Amino acid sequence: MPRLLTLLAAALLLSACGHGSPAAPTQPIALGPRLAPPPLPTAAVAPTDPAVQQRVQAAIDRLDKVSTLVGKVVFDESKDPGHVDHGEAKFTFRHKPFAARVDVQQSTRWFASGAAILWNGGATLRIKAAHVPISVEFGYDNAQVVSVRGYRIDQTDIFSMGKVLRAPGAVIKGMGTRRIHNEDLYLVDVTSPASLPGITHEIIGLSAKILIPTYREMYAGSAVVHKGQGLGVTLDSSIPASDFEL
Repeated sequence: MPRLLTLLAAALLLSACGHGSPAAPTQPIALGPRLAPPPLPTAAVAPTDPAVQQRVQAAIDRLDKVSTLVGKVVFDESKDPGHVDHGEAKFTFRHKPFAARVDVQQSTRWFASGAAILWNGGATLRIKAAHVPISVEFGYDNAQVVSVRGYRIDQTDIFSMGKVLRAPGAVIKGMGTRRIHNEDLYLVDVTSPASLPGITHEIIGLSAKILIPTYREMYAGSAVVHKGQGLGVTLDSSIPASDFEL
């Protein structure tokens, strides 16, 4: 039941129990061109630019007030040169009482497709593979369920982007607006002490429509090692309690 989790992406994120015979893996999809930070120095990207800081703070404040999230997440993550792990999933989140569900739709791991993951905010995950009548419980840091780079579900979800942006000492530089996967995003380049080990900087996209972070690129030096985007995300809708049952 190899690694299941970078699909929240929030994130990310991503793999589950196997079934049946292998199917052809899906091909990774491009989440837009690699985005290089703009040249420095210019007033528009100065780390202390109050307009950039205000926009980022507004996104953090909006994220703090979200009661529910529903959408799709797509991600690519790489540990070794030449290999990209790809996944797509539906995600459903409820703030009170905390619950998050990921339904894997596609994965380069044939056995992950169709799996469902339930997380109640603690250190365990409940996972149910497609066509299997029972679910099983794993620690959220278990080697079987972390991403190919070893990331837990809470380290790649939408809310982890808020932690990176709000961390004391984070340097944030505005990059302007880009359209990626038909989503208008205001992009910022972030160097943050809250980034994951080995990540030198990130590019985070704030949705122009719903005003929260929905796009993320993680860099190790000049290489993009994780890229994810929430698509069609809706906020504060009513979600039946049965959606958080396996």
